Amino acid sequence: MSMSALLTALRAAGQKQLSASTLSGSRKATGAHVFRMGEYTKVREKVAIGTAVKSSTFSIGATTDGSPTGRSWTSVYLRHASHARTGNATAKFEMSLVDQAGKPLHTMRSGQRCFSSSWYYEWGFSKFMKHADLHDQEKHLKGDSLTVLCGVTIDLGLDSTAVPVPEPAAAPPPFDLRGHPAEAAIWKSHEADVQIEVSGGETTFAAHRAVLKDQSPVFRAELSSKTDEDDNTVVLRIDDMDADVCKALLQFVYTESAPETDQLQAMAGRLLAAAKYKLEKLKLICEQALCKNIDMGSVAATLTLAERHGCPLLKNACIRFLSAPGNLEAVIATDGFEQLKTGMPFCSA
Repeated sequence: MSMSALLTALRAAGQKQLSASTLSGSRKATGAHVFRMGEYTKVREKVAIGTAVKSSTFSIGATTDGSPTGRSWTSVYLRHASHARTGNATAKFEMSLVDQAGKPLHTMRSGQRCFSSSWYYEWGFSKFMKHADLHDQEKHLKGDSLTVLCGVTIDLGLDSTAVPVPEPAAAPPPFDLRGHPAEAAIWKSHEADVQIEVSGGETTFAAHRAVLKDQSPVFRAELSSKTDEDDNTVVLRIDDMDADVCKALLQFVYTESAPETDQLQAMAGRLLAAAKYKLEKLKLICEQALCKNIDMGSVAATLTLAERHGCPLLKNACIRFLSAPGNLEAVIATDGFEQLKTGMPFCSA
């Protein structure tokens, strides 16, 4: 999974305060320094054996300098000149004796070395080349000039790079809010911080904690374990509600408007089950819709539903229907009477 896809997935999972970085391979800084010593023979005569003849200081990521020294052998060393300011440095290097055209004639290479105070900030080759081998005027000391090329690669450590995190995409409302005040006041101004899962987690709806807590005491209780300062999205799982009913319920919570008449009548019974969330106005709307559809085939189930959810308006409408001449006798003659006895104990006497 790419970093971009991972960040998107984490956003979708509710991570709000999110930053990211990548750690790649070690960073390197590479450079070289040429040190030419003119009149080499005279310099060697004047400088005591074991005394360093230093090049100028050069910089490659950190300041370093090259120090050819003289003993029975020609020795060359690389010194970390800015240790007091920059601390330890890790590097590998090579020293080459080059001719007048810059072609390497003799080269020695180091492995990775740590330039630290315990090693006096320097590493090198004490036996770089014998003086006897060096005194080839045509090859090594043409014009009595000694030229050393020092190539250095400094390890600058692992490279950690900040990765820009995309802003979270605002979750769309689960119902049509075009033109409604809640669209601008809530959905376009505040990021959803609740995910409601229904139908066994197959369907998820976005919502706002503050709205749910304000409209329903039951939602308020369920969300009470989470503080308003909690950065993560709260997940509410509702196992006894299908997606259409949850969508209608949320529409009412945000807009105080029920679904269109045909849709409401089709789901009023299921939506009434949502009365457990103490949305009294929605409960009354559902009762009124169910009252319009009481007939021989539905009265028993409707009366049971009214009794179960404490709907006096709907219950009275069912009783009035059963009180009409011939209706009770007709219901008793059907399977509806058994349903009445099961759901309404007073009918079994």
